[in-house]
Amino acid sequence: MTTSRNRTIHITAALLAILAAPAAARAAQQARPPARATFRMQLEGGTRSFVVGQSIPVTIRADFLAGTGVTLDGAPRLASDGFTLSGLSDKPRQTEVRRDGLPFTELTWTGALTAIQAGAPAPVVELPVELSYREAASSPPAGGDDADSPFASLFANTPFASDPFFAQMLKNDPFSNFFQDLGGAVRQRQVTLRDQAKRVTVAATPQPAPAGYAGAVGTFHASSSLSAAPFRVGEPLTLTVRVEGRGSFDRLATAGLPETEALSAYPPRAAFTAGRGPTEGTKLFTQTLVPRRPGALEVPSVTLVTFDPQRHRYVTERTRPFSVTVAPAPEADPAVSGLAAGASPAAAPESPPGPALDATPRSLAPAIRLPWFCWTAGARAVAAAIASAAATRKSRRAVARAFGRHERRRLVARARRRMDAAVAAGDAPGLFGAAREGLQACLARAWAVPAEAISAADVSSRLGPRGRQVREIFERADGWTYGGGRRPPADLEHWRRIAAEELEGLQEVA
Repeated sequence: MTTSRNRTIHITAALLAILAAPAAARAAQQARPPARATFRMQLEGGTRSFVVGQSIPVTIRADFLAGTGVTLDGAPRLASDGFTLSGLSDKPRQTEVRRDGLPFTELTWTGALTAIQAGAPAPVVELPVELSYREAASSPPAGGDDADSPFASLFANTPFASDPFFAQMLKNDPFSNFFQDLGGAVRQRQVTLRDQAKRVTVAATPQPAPAGYAGAVGTFHASSSLSAAPFRVGEPLTLTVRVEGRGSFDRLATAGLPETEALSAYPPRAAFTAGRGPTEGTKLFTQTLVPRRPGALEVPSVTLVTFDPQRHRYVTERTRPFSVTVAPAPEADPAVSGLAAGASPAAAPESPPGPALDATPRSLAPAIRLPWFCWTAGARAVAAAIASAAATRKSRRAVARAFGRHERRRLVARARRRMDAAVAAGDAPGLFGAAREGLQACLARAWAVPAEAISAADVSSRLGPRGRQVREIFERADGWTYGGGRRPPADLEHWRRIAAEELEGLQEVA
């Protein structure tokens, strides 16, 4: 009987040991639970050396253990100086992966890391998140009440109840964690994930840098094009410089073409289009040019200076020049031109004198049948027709002048209203645009040319020193229109007053 009892004890102990093995493994896992989140930053190609201005593609990954609720506080950000991080999207790419046999949700961002300071330490990137997860309930302390065990009642009235081995096994119930996990508390934690690149060095570009270098580092190719002909004096044309490649496009810049005696030039505008990679793309520079005189015109090449990190030297590219022919401004109507110059309308031709009449009748035939009467009547009819036509043309000219004065006054009044509204709103482009339109309306009448064809160069050549302020208004308006905007003048009211005085003076001349 004793042998049978001992054998039963050994068999039961072995069975309980097998059942207790998963509990022991789970207890060990709870002692060292897996990380609920991992965070890492990876530079393209394992880059370890930069030059100031160089941009490198970077991939940032965050893994979260399945079952963990994650709330992101924006995209990853740098927590150190010396670099900038750009091009990251607010919504990362999401995939399901397994790490060490456990399921994880992986979030991935791609962007560009740009060095901005020589000798900067390795960049540090961080991601603030809020984690929500269910925490397993803790096991009862050793030596606790056996009544908490779901198996205690099964062994209470058996011979094994007084056995010390079974008493210890009941205290370490292998199924207790299963029931405790179902009732675990939900935890929320605000954490900031961080990672730092390994052993990164940043060097300065060679000095001295060539003229025109704006800090762009990479591999670029530039080309240019010109708007289609015809080209006329005072009419704007567009020069486009297209730059493609890979590198720090945000540092890519050009001053464009300078102004010359034959060409007015306005600051270029830039527009960037991203490519497939975070450092790839195309940048367009558009510059407005206005010919000042007719004839052959040479549009020079545009210079672009960059630094190539692969060849470790500066690269200067020049676009091709253009040779064009500029036509004169549109000719004015001679009749309108003469009127604008103050010439009096052509006088009506005098009526041809009729033949001398003798008071003494030479024939007894009625006068209506005599030849001279027919000639005289015809001449008088022709003279009356000519006089009527002259009067009609004079009347039409008078009507045209009256209509022109009315239209000019209407345009000037509208320009003044727009200028007043622009000053009230602090709108510098609106102020100078309205002033230019009003001045063009007055000058177009005086010069007998289309208003839109009058440029600052025309004002300078025709008005001379008298048109200095008018020319400055035209140049400022062109700067806002073609130059992408400049800093507004300190006193808009001052310029509104000047424009109003010039409009009044030119309206009297016109």
